[in-house]
Amino acid sequence: MIARPASRAGTTLFSFGYWGSGSATPALVEAVDAAEALRGFERPLWVDIRISRSVRAVGFRDHAFERLLGPRYIWMPDLGNLSVQEHRAGIEIKNPAAAEALLGYALSRRTRRVRPSEVHPRRHDADAVLPTIDWGID
Repeated sequence: MIARPASRAGTTLFSFGYWGSGSATPALVEAVDAAEALRGFERPLWVDIRISRSVRAVGFRDHAFERLLGPRYIWMPDLGNLSVQEHRAGIEIKNPAAAEALLGYALSRRTRRVRPSEVHPRRHDADAVLPTIDWGID
């Protein structure tokens, strides 16, 4: 996981890959919710930055993760990796400027913690997006 706090009490964004958890998404969400509660935070908003949700992992396939999370789920395919869609090597974020919208979601939330869920084994795709944001940190 990667944490990028804007300040001690500021926004925190996390990224993760779903490798191995596709058959246990309810348990994954329950564990994350419990961990956040122990730290004094509300249940997090999950932002899915996959370019496509057509995957083999049942819990993340198509709208499954969205149905599980309801309003705590946002899909932002503009932050997905075009290389995955085009079956080629490397990382090419579809629309890197969309990272500003991700930051906007994070800053507008009262709890100010967001999990950008690059729920594809290529977790480094999310790592490529997050550093492009002007975090405004001095």
